[in-house]
Amino acid sequence: MKVMKKGMVLLCVCFCFFLKGNTQKEIFAENLDQCTTAQSDGIQGFYEEKENSLDILFLGDSNFTRSINPLIVWKQTGIISYTLASATQTTWTSTYLLKSALRYQKPKVLIIDANLFRAQNEGRLARNCAAINAMKPEKERMQAIRHLLSYTDTSMDEQTKATLLHSYVRDVIRKRLTPTKQQLDSKHTTHGFIMNTKIEPFYDRDYMHNNEQITELDAINQQGVKELIRLAKEQKMQILLLRVPGAREWSFSRARLVSKFAEKEQVDYLDMNLEPYSSKINWLTDTKDGGYHMNVYGAEKVSGMIAAYIQQSYGISGNKDSEVNKQFQMDYNHYQDRKQYNQKEKIENDFT
Repeated sequence: MKVMKKGMVLLCVCFCFFLKGNTQKEIFAENLDQCTTAQSDGIQGFYEEKENSLDILFLGDSNFTRSINPLIVWKQTGIISYTLASATQTTWTSTYLLKSALRYQKPKVLIIDANLFRAQNEGRLARNCAAINAMKPEKERMQAIRHLLSYTDTSMDEQTKATLLHSYVRDVIRKRLTPTKQQLDSKHTTHGFIMNTKIEPFYDRDYMHNNEQITELDAINQQGVKELIRLAKEQKMQILLLRVPGAREWSFSRARLVSKFAEKEQVDYLDMNLEPYSSKINWLTDTKDGGYHMNVYGAEKVSGMIAAYIQQSYGISGNKDSEVNKQFQMDYNHYQDRKQYNQKEKIENDFT
């Protein structure tokens, strides 16, 4: 009890320090906006799912948020899933997110984004800030903040770092003061997927045959993915390394290296940039930004294909929870309505 009281006093002191003066309040509000994106909404939305309701957890970067639509997976198979992903997500951010997620869910299969292996610029910290800031105020979030603050980079100034700590302390105090009150409003009806109806073509359909030659995977990222695999195996989860269609960031060279890694770690690997999957993607109509990410049309194709693969490979049947299925049906209807509205009004902004 004494330790807890000392901890609360320290949190309150920190909270008061960061709130000091109107200028600090304005800085906090401005930087908090930088730490809040559609993708942070997706992280927050995860905690709204009914506990132990998920069959599948997708974990990765923006390629997953744009390609994996749990509503399409559910509509096709009845399988309940969530896309727990964010832009330029690092392997260490993924680790903290997975640890946090396992407090609330016991999925049967963990599907890890193979794009986490790509060389990641640790300097792009603001994107990871958005994901971390959206986590529940528990020890995993504090651990992630400490990890993030261990890096020094001009892309994340001292004010933004202070914002992260400030936000964490604020959320902890709120949680302590109102332990029975739900902190999050339901605002992410697509279960981690980000919909965009924009079409920006990519013309090099033979992108896998480029001249990129990578001789080895980044050592830090390898270790990070190994840790994700270890955590999943501890929970007796089946594991799939998945690379969704991504013309701008993938090649045969990368595919071969990830395949060898998966074989060594004794986990499944599926690359949708290869046949029979790749021919089902039309790069003239299915990408929103010239080959980097799927738009809603490409995502529906990818989600349908991965749903069939999961059902066939892992023998998971549709979820029997009527409450969860009712919510997914409502969200699916809302998703279809919004997609049609965006198409009619030619709206190309993100929808979550």
